[in-house]
Amino acid sequence: MNEAAYERSTNPEKYLIVVARAQAWTKVLLDRGWAREASPVRWALRPSESGGADTVLEPVTGVAVPLVLTTHTPVDRNHPFNISIAAGNPAVCLASIPDCACDGCDRGSAAPLEEMDRWVLSVVDGSLQVEVAADYSSIRTSFGGQGGTVQYLDEPTSFTATPWPTSWTPRPLTTPITTPHPEPPLPRTVFGTAARGAYRRLLGKPKVEGASQIYRSTDG
Repeated sequence: MNEAAYERSTNPEKYLIVVARAQAWTKVLLDRGWAREASPVRWALRPSESGGADTVLEPVTGVAVPLVLTTHTPVDRNHPFNISIAAGNPAVCLASIPDCACDGCDRGSAAPLEEMDRWVLSVVDGSLQVEVAADYSSIRTSFGGQGGTVQYLDEPTSFTATPWPTSWTPRPLTTPITTPHPEPPLPRTVFGTAARGAYRRLLGKPKVEGASQIYRSTDG
Protein backbone atom coordinates (compact mmCIF):
# COMPACT_ATOMS: atom_id res chain seq x y z
CA MET A 1 0.00 0.00 0.00
CA ASN A 2 1.34 3.43 -1.00
CA GLU A 3 2.08 5.61 2.03
CA ALA A 4 0.04 8.40 0.46
CA ALA A 5 -3.05 6.19 0.78
CA TYR A 6 -2.99 6.84 4.53
CA GLU A 7 -3.40 10.56 3.87
CA ARG A 8 -6.45 10.49 1.61
CA SER A 9 -10.05 9.34 1.51
CA THR A 10 -11.13 9.19 -2.11
CA ASN A 11 -14.66 7.82 -1.63
CA PRO A 12 -16.04 8.63 1.83
CA GLU A 13 -19.61 7.99 0.62
CA LYS A 14 -18.93 4.24 0.68
CA TYR A 15 -19.30 4.33 4.48
CA LEU A 16 -23.01 4.99 4.10
CA ILE A 17 -23.18 1.20 4.23
CA VAL A 18 -22.57 1.23 8.00
CA VAL A 19 -25.46 3.68 8.42
CA ALA A 20 -27.71 1.31 6.47
CA ARG A 21 -26.57 -1.58 8.69
CA ALA A 22 -27.40 0.36 11.86
CA GLN A 23 -30.84 1.17 10.46
CA ALA A 24 -31.39 -2.49 9.59
CA TRP A 25 -30.49 -3.62 13.13
CA THR A 26 -32.82 -0.98 14.56
CA LYS A 27 -35.71 -2.21 12.43
CA VAL A 28 -35.10 -5.87 13.29
CA LEU A 29 -34.93 -5.26 17.04
CA LEU A 30 -38.05 -3.09 17.03
CA ASP A 31 -40.02 -5.39 14.74
CA ARG A 32 -39.24 -8.42 16.92
CA GLY A 33 -40.62 -6.60 19.93
CA TRP A 34 -37.37 -6.85 21.86
CA ALA A 35 -36.79 -3.09 22.06
CA ARG A 36 -38.48 0.29 22.02
CA GLU A 37 -37.01 3.66 21.18
CA ALA A 38 -36.17 5.57 24.34
CA SER A 39 -35.12 9.00 25.52
CA PRO A 40 -31.44 10.02 25.53
CA VAL A 41 -29.09 8.33 27.99
CA ARG A 42 -26.41 9.83 30.17
CA TRP A 43 -22.84 9.22 29.05
CA ALA A 44 -20.05 7.58 31.01
CA LEU A 45 -17.62 7.22 28.10
CA ARG A 46 -18.52 9.31 25.06
CA PRO A 47 -17.69 8.58 21.42
CA SER A 48 -14.50 10.16 20.14
CA GLU A 49 -16.54 11.83 17.38
CA SER A 50 -18.53 14.78 18.69
CA GLY A 51 -22.17 15.40 17.88
CA GLY A 52 -24.24 12.92 15.93
CA ALA A 53 -27.82 11.68 16.22
CA ASP A 54 -28.46 9.03 18.87
CA THR A 55 -30.88 6.15 18.43
CA VAL A 56 -31.47 4.67 21.87
CA LEU A 57 -32.97 1.18 21.88
CA GLU A 58 -34.23 0.14 25.30
CA PRO A 59 -34.96 -3.57 25.88
CA VAL A 60 -38.59 -4.23 26.74
CA THR A 61 -37.52 -6.61 29.53
CA GLY A 62 -36.49 -3.56 31.54
CA VAL A 63 -33.45 -5.27 33.10
CA ALA A 64 -31.04 -5.56 30.16
CA VAL A 65 -28.79 -2.66 29.12
CA PRO A 66 -29.84 -0.33 26.29
CA LEU A 67 -28.08 -0.11 22.94
CA VAL A 68 -27.10 3.32 21.55
CA LEU A 69 -26.35 3.76 17.84
CA THR A 70 -25.03 7.24 17.04
CA THR A 71 -24.93 8.36 13.41
CA HIS A 72 -22.26 10.93 12.62
CA THR A 73 -22.64 12.80 9.33
CA PRO A 74 -19.56 14.01 7.41
CA VAL A 75 -17.89 17.26 8.37
CA ASP A 76 -15.13 16.86 5.76
CA ARG A 77 -13.60 14.13 3.57
CA ASN A 78 -11.56 12.82 6.49
CA HIS A 79 -14.66 12.40 8.66
CA PRO A 80 -17.18 10.36 6.64
CA PHE A 81 -20.44 8.77 7.75
CA ASN A 82 -19.66 6.92 10.96
CA ILE A 83 -21.59 4.87 13.51
CA SER A 84 -20.66 4.83 17.19
CA ILE A 85 -21.95 1.83 19.14
CA ALA A 86 -22.53 2.16 22.87
CA ALA A 87 -24.29 0.29 25.66
CA GLY A 88 -25.57 1.01 29.14
CA ASN A 89 -27.04 4.00 30.96
CA PRO A 90 -24.78 5.80 31.64
CA ALA A 91 -23.55 4.65 28.23
CA VAL A 92 -20.08 3.46 27.31
CA CYS A 93 -18.90 3.80 23.73
CA LEU A 94 -17.72 0.37 22.56
CA ALA A 95 -16.60 1.16 19.00
CA SER A 96 -16.72 3.70 16.19
CA ILE A 97 -17.13 2.25 12.71
CA PRO A 98 -15.12 2.99 10.68
CA ASP A 99 -12.43 4.05 13.11
CA CYS A 100 -10.44 5.54 10.21
CA ALA A 101 -11.61 6.62 6.77
CA CYS A 102 -8.30 6.79 4.92
CA ASP A 103 -7.73 4.60 1.86
CA GLY A 104 -4.84 2.83 3.58
CA CYS A 105 -7.12 1.52 6.34
CA ASP A 106 -9.91 0.44 3.99
CA ARG A 107 -10.52 -3.30 4.58
CA GLY A 108 -13.52 -3.57 2.31
CA SER A 109 -17.19 -3.51 3.27
CA ALA A 110 -17.39 -6.92 4.98
CA ALA A 111 -15.03 -6.04 7.85
CA PRO A 112 -16.89 -3.01 9.30
CA LEU A 113 -20.25 -4.76 8.90
CA GLU A 114 -19.01 -7.84 10.77
CA GLU A 115 -17.56 -5.62 13.49
CA MET A 116 -20.89 -3.86 13.94
CA ASP A 117 -22.73 -7.20 14.04
CA ARG A 118 -20.41 -8.49 16.78
CA TRP A 119 -20.99 -5.48 19.01
CA VAL A 120 -24.76 -5.35 18.52
CA LEU A 121 -24.98 -9.09 19.04
CA SER A 122 -22.97 -8.86 22.27
CA VAL A 123 -25.36 -6.27 23.71
CA VAL A 124 -28.56 -8.06 22.66
CA ASP A 125 -27.25 -11.53 23.51
CA GLY A 126 -26.13 -10.37 26.97
CA SER A 127 -22.53 -11.42 26.42
CA LEU A 128 -20.91 -8.13 27.41
CA GLN A 129 -19.10 -6.97 30.54
CA VAL A 130 -17.88 -3.39 30.91
CA GLU A 131 -15.85 -1.54 33.52
CA VAL A 132 -14.50 1.99 33.06
CA ALA A 133 -12.74 4.18 35.60
CA ALA A 134 -10.57 7.27 35.49
CA ASP A 135 -7.39 5.33 34.71
CA TYR A 136 -8.61 2.00 33.34
CA SER A 137 -11.12 0.34 31.04
CA SER A 138 -12.06 -3.30 30.51
CA ILE A 139 -14.53 -4.61 27.93
CA ARG A 140 -15.22 -8.31 27.40
CA THR A 141 -17.52 -10.10 25.00
CA SER A 142 -17.77 -13.66 23.73
CA PHE A 143 -15.49 -12.69 20.84
CA GLY A 144 -12.59 -11.21 22.81
CA GLY A 145 -11.60 -8.51 25.25
CA GLN A 146 -9.71 -5.27 25.45
CA GLY A 147 -8.47 -2.94 28.13
CA GLY A 148 -6.42 0.21 28.35
CA THR A 149 -6.39 3.89 29.18
CA VAL A 150 -9.50 6.06 29.11
CA GLN A 151 -10.41 9.26 27.27
CA TYR A 152 -13.62 11.30 27.24
CA LEU A 153 -14.74 9.87 30.60
CA ASP A 154 -17.73 11.63 32.15
CA GLU A 155 -18.25 9.22 35.04
CA PRO A 156 -17.05 5.74 36.08
CA THR A 157 -19.42 2.85 35.53
CA SER A 158 -19.55 -0.93 35.32
CA PHE A 159 -22.18 -3.42 34.20
CA THR A 160 -22.74 -6.93 32.95
CA ALA A 161 -25.32 -7.19 30.18
CA THR A 162 -28.21 -9.65 30.21
CA PRO A 163 -30.13 -11.04 27.21
CA TRP A 164 -32.89 -9.02 25.59
CA PRO A 165 -34.98 -12.07 24.58
CA THR A 166 -36.62 -13.93 27.46
CA SER A 167 -35.49 -17.48 28.29
CA TRP A 168 -32.22 -16.86 26.47
CA THR A 169 -28.75 -18.12 27.41
CA PRO A 170 -25.94 -15.72 26.47
CA ARG A 171 -22.70 -16.81 24.87
CA PRO A 172 -19.90 -17.24 27.45
CA LEU A 173 -17.51 -14.34 27.96
CA THR A 174 -13.86 -14.83 27.15
CA THR A 175 -11.42 -15.30 30.02
CA PRO A 176 -9.10 -12.28 30.28
CA ILE A 177 -5.55 -13.01 29.20
CA THR A 178 -2.98 -10.33 29.95
CA THR A 179 0.01 -10.26 27.60
CA PRO A 180 3.06 -7.93 27.49
CA HIS A 181 2.14 -6.83 23.97
CA PRO A 182 -1.26 -6.73 22.31
CA GLU A 183 -1.95 -9.83 20.29
CA PRO A 184 -3.37 -9.22 16.81
CA PRO A 185 -6.90 -10.47 16.31
CA LEU A 186 -7.51 -13.50 14.15
CA PRO A 187 -8.48 -12.84 10.54
CA ARG A 188 -11.95 -11.38 10.17
CA THR A 189 -13.23 -14.59 8.61
CA VAL A 190 -12.78 -16.36 11.97
CA PHE A 191 -14.54 -13.64 13.93
CA GLY A 192 -17.09 -13.37 11.15
CA THR A 193 -17.94 -17.06 11.31
CA ALA A 194 -18.51 -16.87 15.06
CA ALA A 195 -20.63 -13.76 14.75
CA ARG A 196 -22.72 -15.11 11.91
CA GLY A 197 -23.42 -18.32 13.80
CA ALA A 198 -24.51 -16.44 16.90
CA TYR A 199 -26.82 -13.94 15.28
CA ARG A 200 -28.32 -16.62 13.06
CA ARG A 201 -29.24 -18.40 16.31
CA LEU A 202 -30.46 -15.12 17.81
CA LEU A 203 -32.65 -14.33 14.82
CA GLY A 204 -33.88 -17.88 14.41
CA LYS A 205 -31.79 -18.84 11.37
CA PRO A 206 -30.03 -22.19 10.87
CA LYS A 207 -27.09 -22.71 13.18
CA VAL A 208 -23.62 -22.32 11.70
CA GLU A 209 -20.68 -23.58 13.71
CA GLY A 210 -17.79 -21.20 14.18
CA ALA A 211 -14.85 -20.26 16.34
CA SER A 212 -13.88 -17.28 18.43
CA GLN A 213 -10.62 -15.95 19.77
CA ILE A 214 -9.77 -15.23 23.41
CA TYR A 215 -7.40 -12.29 23.77
CA ARG A 216 -6.92 -9.13 25.70
CA SER A 217 -5.17 -5.91 24.71
CA THR A 218 -3.49 -3.63 27.22
CA ASP A 219 -1.90 -0.20 26.85
CA GLY A 220 1.09 0.98 28.76
